[in-house]
Amino acid sequence: MAELRRSIKLLPSGSAAGPDCLYNEALQHLGRTALNVVLRLFNESLRMRVVPPAWKTGVITPILNAGKKAEDIESYRPVTLTSCLCKVMGRIIAARLRDTVESQLTPQQSGFRPGCSTLEQLLHVRAALCRPTHHYRTGAVCVDYAKAFDTVDHDKITREMHRMKVSPHIVKWCVSFLSNRTGRVRFKEKLFSSRTFERGVPQGTVLGPIMFIIVMNSLSQRLAEVPLLQHGFFADDLTLLARHTERDVINHTLQCGLNVVLQWSKEYFMSVNVAKTKCTLFGCIERHPLTLQLDGERIGADRTPKLLGVTFQCLQGMATHAAETRRKMDFRLLQIAAISAFTWGPRRQVLRAFYLALVQVHTMYGIEVWYWDASERSRDLLAAAQHKASRIIAGIPHGTRKEDSLLEANLLPLKTTTLVRSMKFMLMC
Repeated sequence: MAELRRSIKLLPSGSAAGPDCLYNEALQHLGRTALNVVLRLFNESLRMRVVPPAWKTGVITPILNAGKKAEDIESYRPVTLTSCLCKVMGRIIAARLRDTVESQLTPQQSGFRPGCSTLEQLLHVRAALCRPTHHYRTGAVCVDYAKAFDTVDHDKITREMHRMKVSPHIVKWCVSFLSNRTGRVRFKEKLFSSRTFERGVPQGTVLGPIMFIIVMNSLSQRLAEVPLLQHGFFADDLTLLARHTERDVINHTLQCGLNVVLQWSKEYFMSVNVAKTKCTLFGCIERHPLTLQLDGERIGADRTPKLLGVTFQCLQGMATHAAETRRKMDFRLLQIAAISAFTWGPRRQVLRAFYLALVQVHTMYGIEVWYWDASERSRDLLAAAQHKASRIIAGIPHGTRKEDSLLEANLLPLKTTTLVRSMKFMLMC
């Protein structure tokens, strides 16, 4: 009962109902008698190692990505609505599964793990770039898997679970959870015919991502055996790194890593998007410093690789990412300025809340990683945008001292905020 109550408590409010038309709020308000009925249902499902067919069907709604053309099918991302009861049961199974496999997962995987975020992966890359070693350079390859979550093989998931010594009744329940899953697309109020999914992990579940990183763990173990090669994962985002004084050694090491990736991908029926897979040799001004191949195709070079939302650059500094962040800040500040003025508009406290939610939350993403590598000019560029925001919030004119405008808007300087966030993250590690 404790597991059931905890799982229901973690359900988000305001989510759409699944095909069973049952909302999370309904489960959160169940009484003791109803909870006992649900508990008996879950125990029977686990005892028989069977997931009801109604729990394995979903309604898929395509959502248009921002800035994409509506005529192109690739412009949409699928959002799947599944049974809320199955989400509760899946969360319970996921907790038990995590207790078994968490200690066996490699430390290079940062995705979908408690206490981990994209910062771990970004810091791993930054450490490889900034480690003070004389004449050493770093080569990197950002590997892009094509629809990884939708193509992972169910038999491989089962095999990896057995290899990690997951309880047999949990494995059999997960096999039933994955098999014979169906989905129907709903577009413009029209519901299309049902289709069966033979591969992939279900979207919108807690259990699906855990199953996925269990499979990717086998690739991480193989990459760890390549000499001089470093690697990092965030779910399916894989980065290969190699540091050495000789370019040929870097090239050979990364090529060995790519060979492992190719062999593993063929064994596990997953495909790498070679067109989106890019390589970079940091500290080099040549356009094509590395000669890497994957499955006979040349890996393209990228002088400003973007990893998990942060744009690095092959030369020193973070000017590219700082300029991109400034453009985003200016766009949002124009929106805030359009609804505010000295004599009318929202109050100062409301404008400050708008700024924190619409501007600062995006500005601060990953700032613990890249801010300290940025030049003074890049930092001043962002500080000027914050100064502009403080004037809009406080309704004060141009020419006001930066310290005074920040005080009036009740904002800390960007450098101070970054320092606080960096210290908090360091203490959590």
